[in-house]
Amino acid sequence: MPRLSLYRPQKSNDYRFLDRTIKEMFVVGGTDLYVHKYLGIPDTGASADLTQPQYDTLDPTNIQDLLFLENRDRKYDTSIYRIRGHYNVMNLDFDLSQFGLFLNNDIIFITIHYNDMIELIGRKLMVGDVLELPHLTDYHPLNEAIPVGLRRYYQVTDGNFASEGFSQTWYPHLWRIKCEPLVDSQEFSNILSQPLEKDNFLGDWDPTKTYIIPAGQTYTIQYGDKTYTITGASPGGTTVPAGVAPTDPLYWQISTADNLRDIIGRYNKNIAINDAVIAEASRLLPKTGYDRSQLYLVPTLDGEPEAPVNIIAPTGNPVPTRATLMMMTNPMYKNPSPVLRIGAEARKKLWSLTGNDADKLREQLAITLKTAKLAPQRTDTGSGQVDGTLVLIAKATGPISAPYGTADNTYSTADNFPTFTLTSLAVPIGSTVISVQPLDVTQDIAPLNNLSAFVTSVNGTRTDIFDYGTRIVSVNRVNNTFVVDIPTVAFMPAGTEITIEPNFPYTISQQMDFRADCDPRFVYVTRSSPQGFGYTDGYMIGDGTAPNGFPVGSGITFPVQPAVGDYFLRTDYLPNLLYRWDGSLWIRIGQSSRAGVAFDSTVPGQQSQLSSFINNTQTLTLTDGTVVPQQQPLSTLLTIQPD
Repeated sequence: MPRLSLYRPQKSNDYRFLDRTIKEMFVVGGTDLYVHKYLGIPDTGASADLTQPQYDTLDPTNIQDLLFLENRDRKYDTSIYRIRGHYNVMNLDFDLSQFGLFLNNDIIFITIHYNDMIELIGRKLMVGDVLELPHLTDYHPLNEAIPVGLRRYYQVTDGNFASEGFSQTWYPHLWRIKCEPLVDSQEFSNILSQPLEKDNFLGDWDPTKTYIIPAGQTYTIQYGDKTYTITGASPGGTTVPAGVAPTDPLYWQISTADNLRDIIGRYNKNIAINDAVIAEASRLLPKTGYDRSQLYLVPTLDGEPEAPVNIIAPTGNPVPTRATLMMMTNPMYKNPSPVLRIGAEARKKLWSLTGNDADKLREQLAITLKTAKLAPQRTDTGSGQVDGTLVLIAKATGPISAPYGTADNTYSTADNFPTFTLTSLAVPIGSTVISVQPLDVTQDIAPLNNLSAFVTSVNGTRTDIFDYGTRIVSVNRVNNTFVVDIPTVAFMPAGTEITIEPNFPYTISQQMDFRADCDPRFVYVTRSSPQGFGYTDGYMIGDGTAPNGFPVGSGITFPVQPAVGDYFLRTDYLPNLLYRWDGSLWIRIGQSSRAGVAFDSTVPGQQSQLSSFINNTQTLTLTDGTVVPQQQPLSTLLTIQPD
């Protein structure tokens, strides 16, 4: 008598009996699964890239990209297979961890009868197949305009025999697959681009088929990842010859109806959110880069505002080089008063001056100091500074003559003293006619101009040729001479340099804001266009405008007869360049590099690397007629062109 054994080398009647019993359990207690069968990689045309081979037939084992091991363009069967399966339903809960919120139960494991799967589908369910669970269809979406229920799709990410599916005969009867929610990506475009209305859907376009559309009917087909429609517009209907691609507008039109991607994918919603974020960012920060020119530091010493430095007067005599800011208190004062304390040695030199020198110096030192509060800087929503910034204001109480300040009241970059020099001939002492070498017609020598000159002896003693305040009365360009209002006080040898300082008859403001970018020696006067942007600091802050809002011309060629100090913006450069005419040359002082944040390079002011280079939409035509996009993906960098 042979030994008893449930195992048989071949599948016996015991196996078949158990298999039918197990299948019946799925028929009774399982749920329907709609299977979108993965067929393989469609023919995308010949390619010179050997890592992307071309296949003659559809095969799910083919690999589209041998370098990245990806199957990005997938083809799915237009026939839907229905099979029974079973899985454990779980609540979808979020776990809060140190890394954020995570959905812990979005992966399900579905068990399927193995032989039923082979009989219906023809193979095992594998990675790439897509399942639709009809019992999870949401028939009450929040958007009532959706004409169909929201379907629930899962992609198969793994498959193997289920451990509980082995019977007493040691043969497996169940196939266990791991499924994750379907995401809107390129791999599943063949499924998600299908129209919602399937009654008149003809599937993928067949180049060998002639499409005959009855009169008054509308049919749709799928071509690539888009849906096209054709209507029987004529009384006899419409006939599309074989081989006419849906891109031919004579027969086909792109469908504007919603597809599966529109209702179950989040692509459109994400695009809308992204556009809203960009629009809000453009409103809050309409330009790229950042501007720090509005930030400044008040010079301090021991926690108090530091005193003005280098207080000078145009007398040529020694004067204090530094003063100390102090608060003067008095029982008669309601509040302490700020004063400038000058050292004892400096006071001796100061009060030893007599006559005109003393009067001129006292005029320069006759100032009052007081504090002022600037208006708080706030945005349009009200956020920003709570209180205004406290600054120190210096106001002159007496007449101010010279030196003048700069056009933008900054000591660092603008032309502090727009002067030039002349070379004199020999001029005796007490003369009012000054002979110089031939004058240049471009030199601005005019009446009321200030001038100065000096000679230095062997022992280093300096002798001034002109008294302080000497000015030009008239100019004779024919004889290369000019007349001064005060005779020379010393002999001027030939070759002595005479400094000419033009006199600017413009309004002088005696009030200035004592900040880090001001110097108490200068007072504000609009006398010449600045040669720079002062203490402006930041990143990509040039906007094509001139300092202090001066007028700016623009064009692709410079003007023929510019005046000294004129600005001109060259628009034929990218970014646009700002120039200033200094009398002989156009000097570049800035560029319009602060563009908007939009990505459209055709919009004025948006021409930037972000719009024209990173988001480049231009194409290039090669010598052989091949048209290639100028923007190349990183995957093509490793492509080796054959010799």
